[in-house]
Amino acid sequence: MAFLLVLFVVGLLAGLGVMRADGLASRRLLLAFLLPCGLLCGLMIASVVGAWQAGRSGLGLLLVAMLVAYTAAGNSWVANQLARQVEGRYLATDPLEAGTFDAVILLGGSTAIAPSGRAAVSLSGDRVVLAARMYHAGKAKMIVCTGTTAGPDGAADGELEASREVLQSLGVPADKILQVPSRSTEEDIAGAAELLKEKQWKSVGLITSAWHMRRAIQLAESAELNLTPLPADFLSHDSPFQWRDIVPSPTALTITQRMIKEMLASEVSK
Repeated sequence: MAFLLVLFVVGLLAGLGVMRADGLASRRLLLAFLLPCGLLCGLMIASVVGAWQAGRSGLGLLLVAMLVAYTAAGNSWVANQLARQVEGRYLATDPLEAGTFDAVILLGGSTAIAPSGRAAVSLSGDRVVLAARMYHAGKAKMIVCTGTTAGPDGAADGELEASREVLQSLGVPADKILQVPSRSTEEDIAGAAELLKEKQWKSVGLITSAWHMRRAIQLAESAELNLTPLPADFLSHDSPFQWRDIVPSPTALTITQRMIKEMLASEVSK
């Protein structure tokens, strides 16, 4: 077994040198196998071979099942298919062509206070950028931010403070930004419902990630809110298939887990 593992790693390293001149796709495929998730996949393959060679078919079948599950959950092609299924109904939506709104609700999750103490955008930062774009395009008169507030012990990430700071840095006036403290999507919608009842706005849009929109709209409908979906932060793409897509990666694992979570949460929210 040890020999197989060493042979696998040495083979990859040698292949990287041999195929260096054979094109970008080949180099990327080999690099994917040399990164932690790819190495784990390779070690699992070597373990399957070792188990079968040792005559331990039961262990071999178990390892094959684990390898298939890990590869399916961690490869980019599967992650993209799941993302397209979750985001599909919003792919053709252009928020800037969806109309003019008295206010848009910007759900938390796109900003935070960094360890440096400065406001920063997260990987879902497209949400807060879309809110600013809609304001400057004359499509949103007010922006309602939801999210956590900064705690004295750093327990919360300060989404509200960060969202306000980022929006103001993007040219949105402070008096056009309202805040609703919350800790979850359910609290986002509940807090927004109270504010909308108070303000009596006629047209309101909802900005969140496309993969999160279905559940957010379901919760809004349960609260008898008529919100127009304004999706941002799409994770699905139309890039052509590449062989390296089958090699597990942390990004694909994260997307797969996030999509499954949203699917399950949407079913619970019905």
